[in-house]
Amino acid sequence: MTRATVGLTALSTLVIAGALSGCTDQESPQTPAPKTPGPIAVQVAAPPTRDNPGRAPVTYDPCRSFDDDAVVRAGFTPRTRERADFVADKYSVVGCAFGDRETGHLTRSLTIDISNVPLREQPYFANALEHLTINGREAIIFRLSGSMEKGACFLAMSTTDGSASVHISESLEYSTGDPCGQIKEVAAVYEAELPA
Repeated sequence: MTRATVGLTALSTLVIAGALSGCTDQESPQTPAPKTPGPIAVQVAAPPTRDNPGRAPVTYDPCRSFDDDAVVRAGFTPRTRERADFVADKYSVVGCAFGDRETGHLTRSLTIDISNVPLREQPYFANALEHLTINGREAIIFRLSGSMEKGACFLAMSTTDGSASVHISESLEYSTGDPCGQIKEVAAVYEAELPA
């Protein structure tokens, strides 16, 4: 065999292998790669962990995964990032809080979190103000009674092993907005950052 024949044979083998691999890619679904967060200017500590018997561990951390661009798209200030976790014996909530300042005053705040308690097990599910979907995820909007009733709105949506929540609070002194009027748009930004 001449060098030209060996070269053509090798090239033909590569072309056929490439064509065949193209065929197999179309037949088997691709698993999407996990989203890599963009820049986060304010770094925070890792969340506390605890084993909650009978519940999956919370592995997504919104404080380390909801990047500054997403915070801005949600309408809040990235430099105000701080942990907002609650870990108990029976469940865990891993969260992050952000503020929005105008003229030096805190006008509203955002808390996003993820929990290992499924949406339908949440105590407020039955009394939700609205049942809806956010980017295909089952969700509810609700308010809490008592001191959190005025100036606050909550949205919770289903995740694979629990639920994710958005909480917007408006300053009664400095803001005139309705937190429930903004919550669907903010939840859509958060949902797009959640794992599948």
